[in-house]
Amino acid sequence: MWNSDVVLKVNAPTDEEIPLLRQGQLVASLMSPALNPALVEKLAAQGVTALALDAVPRLSRAQSLDLLSPMATLG
Repeated sequence: MWNSDVVLKVNAPTDEEIPLLRQGQLVASLMSPALNPALVEKLAAQGVTALALDAVPRLSRAQSLDLLSPMATLG
């Protein structure tokens, strides 16, 4: 998985996983960047492009990436 150009995870990469990522790789997961700025800094220092799926705006154009609406219906 770590050799691919795109890494998809449910949870954010851990401190142990970040060194396995390489420059230019894209990682997409739930990251809570506003609550975890240290994670953003570590990924940027590693040269990784990060897509925080929980930070995608809830717009109709971005509906295919919206994870928060379906999660709100669970429970």
